[in-house]
Amino acid sequence: MQEIAFLERLGLPRNAAMAYLALLEIGEGTVSDIAHKAKLHRAEIYRVIPLLEEYRLLSPLQIGKRTYYRAAPAETLEWLKEDFIRTANEVMERLKKKTQLGLPARLEHVQGVNSISKIYEEALRLTPKGWSYYRYSSGRAVYERSMYLSNDYINLKNTKGIGRYVITNEHLKTSRKPDPNRATVAVPADFDLFNDNISKLIYADRVAIVDHDSKEAFVIESPRFAEFEKKVFRLLFQYLEGRKK
Repeated sequence: MQEIAFLERLGLPRNAAMAYLALLEIGEGTVSDIAHKAKLHRAEIYRVIPLLEEYRLLSPLQIGKRTYYRAAPAETLEWLKEDFIRTANEVMERLKKKTQLGLPARLEHVQGVNSISKIYEEALRLTPKGWSYYRYSSGRAVYERSMYLSNDYINLKNTKGIGRYVITNEHLKTSRKPDPNRATVAVPADFDLFNDNISKLIYADRVAIVDHDSKEAFVIESPRFAEFEKKVFRLLFQYLEGRKK
């Protein structure tokens, strides 16, 4: 029965789940009523009642000398479900980190406009819908990067709503058209023109360094490398964003 399996996953023992479902159906009843409906012994009902009270799934009701129990509505399970999801997410993150520690980095070297176009597409394809990726854009002109933006890239950008955080130079920042999914900060002009024509993309579990002059790129596939690069990027982006205020 799916309901019992669901309640077990939320942490209820099987007999407690059966008792709660039985009481939920009858609404209110004595230990004998619950036992009869759940097809369990009375002693087992007495055993699980304290646990069901702890989980706030039933409440006692004294009528004369008899004790009745009233089932809490199914909505009461929301906190158990949320706690289960939160715990599951925490465990998954710990498992991912354990996995990442054991994965060797993979380095790929590619050349040509088509290969670089695939990297830009991949950044969108591997980034979940509504999430963001990071890019350093050290370029001389907007049109130089546009040659790598294929129709697939444009379609993915329009349909997935991927956010982009970009660190670039003042010239490229001011020459770009406004985009609600792109947040841009500029490297101070008194530091460097930042026009080396090299871009770095940080997305999913990858870091890609693209040389637009030589039309070649290096892609590092490593969760640890990518996570480290994301931390450095966010630190610099926040610093530059605060500097302009």
